[in-house]
Amino acid sequence: MKGKWAIFLFYPADFTFVCPTELEDMAKYYPELQELGVEVYSVSTDTHFCHKAWHDTSEAIGKINYPMIGDPTGTITRGFGVMIEEEALALRGTFLVNPEGIVKVAEIHDLGIGRSAKDMLRKVKAAQ
Repeated sequence: MKGKWAIFLFYPADFTFVCPTELEDMAKYYPELQELGVEVYSVSTDTHFCHKAWHDTSEAIGKINYPMIGDPTGTITRGFGVMIEEEALALRGTFLVNPEGIVKVAEIHDLGIGRSAKDMLRKVKAAQ
């Protein structure tokens, strides 16, 4: 992932209520982010099998064209400091990483607080 701008979008779990709205919102801005040279990765502690089932059965999630990373061991989630250990779930963390691997934006929200892809697009433009 080095050599390219990247957004890591952590969310608690597949098949929940708030997560699909955020992921669908990011999917709406994905083409514009790609034009800016940014790749988006959504990450949860679910498996890739769970991601596929959700993608295949949810109209909102079916619109997603960016990679959905399964992190069942929590390695990536812990690495970004967003693991809720007691529940083995990720907080709503959003990280913008530059091509050199330096985190330029780091936001961690409590589970009930949603995020805006439009606002992240603004931050990408400011960081670049």
